[in-house]
Amino acid sequence: MNNDSDADLKIRTEGRKAYEDGQPVTACPYPADSPSSYQWKSGWMQPSPTAPEDAS
Repeated sequence: MNNDSDADLKIRTEGRKAYEDGQPVTACPYPADSPSSYQWKSGWMQPSPTAPEDAS
């Protein structure tokens, strides 16, 4: 894995955590239309890692 992928994953993870903490997507700390903003929002919008049917 290269450094860009590691950085992108870290930013997406930050976005996912913000979503789980109940923060709005507008809480993104990165400049609008930047690659980091895209990655953060991608993490914020990704589905839960556990599907509801897997909870049994």
